[in-house]
Amino acid sequence: MNQPITAVVVTEFNAQLAKRKHEFADALQPFGTSADPFLQAAKTAVAHNPALLNADRRTLFNALRKCATDGLRPDGRQAVLKIYNTKRGPVVGYEQMIGSVRYLVQQSGEITRFEQTIVYEADKFLYEAGDRPSILHVPTLNDRGRPILVYSIAQYRDGTLSREVMTFNEIEQTRARSSNKDGDAWRLWWGEMARKTVAKRHAKILPTSPAAADALRRGDAADEFMPPLLPAADDSSTRPPGRPRLAQQFDALVAPPRAEPESPRARGRPRSRKAAEAATEAAQADSGQPDDTPPPDDQAFNELPPEDFAQDTGEAAAAAGDAGMFDDQVPDSNPDFERGRLDRAAGRSGCLDKTIRDNPARLKHWQRGFDLVVDQRS
Repeated sequence: MNQPITAVVVTEFNAQLAKRKHEFADALQPFGTSADPFLQAAKTAVAHNPALLNADRRTLFNALRKCATDGLRPDGRQAVLKIYNTKRGPVVGYEQMIGSVRYLVQQSGEITRFEQTIVYEADKFLYEAGDRPSILHVPTLNDRGRPILVYSIAQYRDGTLSREVMTFNEIEQTRARSSNKDGDAWRLWWGEMARKTVAKRHAKILPTSPAAADALRRGDAADEFMPPLLPAADDSSTRPPGRPRLAQQFDALVAPPRAEPESPRARGRPRSRKAAEAATEAAQADSGQPDDTPPPDDQAFNELPPEDFAQDTGEAAAAAGDAGMFDDQVPDSNPDFERGRLDRAAGRSGCLDKTIRDNPARLKHWQRGFDLVVDQRS
């Protein structure tokens, strides 16, 4: 059961964090950064998502140590801390963001510009390979249609350019190889994940320091084998079963609701309570790990298989928005941005969705979409 996050709990965490300052400093040393900004980012991450303190504390510090080993800060731009529910209780892991790829590539000092852009159906786009490769991209100011490809451009100190282009199908093939392919990150923030995908492929041919190259490889492995993003087991009391609220709102904007097919189990004879309890006890006996097993240590956490996880996706998405995790992304990959465009196109004078109006981070994205239509018409 989750314990209330009091000032005493936060103070205790801050004291534990301070005692480990030398560990984080040693991990960050190859990247030439100090521990103080890292510790401040960790405190801010916990302040934005206090539920992290209800997870196994050892896994929280394990995730922070991995983040520092990769030379990154858990600030929502370079990396983000996530909660995963297991039969042993909630644990914490960390994921690299697109900001981390850009940061690690530019650590070498050889790359002065590293950008990734999405091309849509209505855009004008010309790409030439060969001896003199070039890219011409003219985004349309009207309805841009579906995304068709993503490209990356890196500029060396001498002005030389390097390019990488991935089609929509190539992005989706990469997504299909990840156990996180149906998670909130891909469903709600496809543009962010697509730019991160092409940036990582491009980074493999760019000059990087040994420490940065190791961090990028670890990020690749984490993306491919990270725990699947499934609804939290104990979240049914706070929201209806099915997709999280943000995903439902986004679906409502682009397609009418679709009736779900009846489950074969629903048509059959319901399982008796005694039979269900017997099956649960048998499964625990086979696995040799009863529900009251104590939380794992750092090594055991590293060895847990992906299928042993289930992420608290609803709270993670909300915390991400409140923390401004995606403020630097192209706005049109955000469902609130699209809602703003649709509201303006329908002739509305303001935001009618109370959940957006009451959330400053979401309202900012809505206002960008609303103002974009105004700018286009003017």
